[in-house]
Amino acid sequence: MNIDGCNGLVCLTKIESKSSASMITPLPHMFVIKDLVVDMTNFYNQYKSIEPWLKRKNSPETKGKEVLQNGASLGNPGAVGAGALIQNCSSGWVKGFLRAVGFATSITAEFWGLRDGLMLASQIGIQEIEVELDAKIVVDLITPKQLLAGQGEAHV
Repeated sequence: MNIDGCNGLVCLTKIESKSSASMITPLPHMFVIKDLVVDMTNFYNQYKSIEPWLKRKNSPETKGKEVLQNGASLGNPGAVGAGALIQNCSSGWVKGFLRAVGFATSITAEFWGLRDGLMLASQIGIQEIEVELDAKIVVDLITPKQLLAGQGEAHV
């Protein structure tokens, strides 16, 4: 929106309380559909054309699905949450989830994300997956010791 002559987000723009009235109008460079609603088609087309998202350098080795999971805590221990995204081999979103775990450590959050991501994959019938974790300690705890020593491959 244009708020008192400046473009910005209405939900984040502070309006001075000393002013008697503020002028809120649609963005000046966009087509108005109705009232303050503008046509975002061109914006989304431009956004898609620059592809402002992370991309893989190489495709996953498995041709099935992939579970990307993460856990986070506000403090350690602290308020903990976890989530996962299941995507297909061309990085398309299949299914995902978020969960509030409660008061725990960040490692606990990572394990909840891993557990729930694997359960979700099983529930939707995925039989072959590649899991990506960003917490080395969790990887080390779930990896057999001979693999950590460089002997053999993991096939779960």
